[in-house]
Amino acid sequence: MNWFFDFSDEAHYQKALKVAREMNREREKKAGKK
Repeated sequence: MNWFFDFSDEAHYQKALKVAREMNREREKKAGKK
């Protein structure tokens, strides 16, 4: 196991999570919260 790649994968995962969360927030705004 290469810790560097593990760290990189974690960073990419966190970044992807943040982007997905922001996209969901924008989608909720446009749809109008139910």
